[in-house]
Amino acid sequence: MANTPEKISPALARQLIRDGNSDRLNTDPHAVDALNQSVIEEFRANQGRVSGPLEGWPVLLLTMTGAKSGRTLVRPVCYSRDGDRLVVIASRGGAPRNPPWYYNLVANPIVSDRRGWYGEVQG
Repeated sequence: MANTPEKISPALARQLIRDGNSDRLNTDPHAVDALNQSVIEEFRANQGRVSGPLEGWPVLLLTMTGAKSGRTLVRPVCYSRDGDRLVVIASRGGAPRNPPWYYNLVANPIVSDRRGWYGEVQG
């Protein structure tokens, strides 16, 4: 019998991130998508506030265009400010490679968020 990958729930994914064990998320290819969707739903239901490992962090829902699909995609990301500019770090929990959404921004740098902010990503 083939080795079946572990299914990771959004709750477990949040716990893994909080505990610094984000490498384990790679065992389930859909875990990050499920986690992102749960954060998006919580963000929308709670006027931009989220709990768990992101509680108290500035989070925005970044709307972008898929590099391959051309579809509109939404990803929750943490950000910082540099004067009037928003700064988003493309990190994959400390992994040596970029998160998939990074490549969408490289291909299509015009983005927005749910509050109507609109801008161009600069490298």
